[in-house]
Amino acid sequence: MKVSGFEQFDPVARSFILVCAAVAYAAWDVGFELGAFGRIFFEKLFMVWSISTALFIALLVMPKNRVRIPRLALLTTAFPSIWLVLALSARASPETHELRYLLFSAGLVSYLACFPYAIYMAVSLAYPDLMRTEKLRPKITVLAIIVVLFAAGYIMGTHHNRLMTCEDFEVSGQYVPEDCQPGTGHLGLP
Repeated sequence: MKVSGFEQFDPVARSFILVCAAVAYAAWDVGFELGAFGRIFFEKLFMVWSISTALFIALLVMPKNRVRIPRLALLTTAFPSIWLVLALSARASPETHELRYLLFSAGLVSYLACFPYAIYMAVSLAYPDLMRTEKLRPKITVLAIIVVLFAAGYIMGTHHNRLMTCEDFEVSGQYVPEDCQPGTGHLGLP
């Protein structure tokens, strides 16, 4: 009995759909945080660290006699841990402008360079058909969907007071932005 018809999609199409679904919320959530609060909260930075560290450890313990592990993969997945060690070391020393700049730069590199590479690695491992295809359209479309969802999250974040109230943030356990709309929830949810 045929239920969905999705099993007839070729492997590239299935991979494309799954990758889009997998990254949708993350892209929107980071965009919303930046839009509403002007920053990325610590749990996202630790998410990058944990994913990168898991990939780094997996690469280290993988048998080396079968596949050559790219040095870029090792360096990129190790960098967030280097940032974390720098951040921990900084807590033990007096804060200076130079140290603050170094930590900010390392955090920025961890988030803007290492995390996309970690996602690329994970997608390459989980959906090799999508990454092997010579067609650029599915890859560019995935990237475009991520950018659109990030931008939508950012726009919704900057206009959160039109969509949500202070109570919506409070009830969810989120930080309440200074410019939130007082009152009960706008979204019509109980």
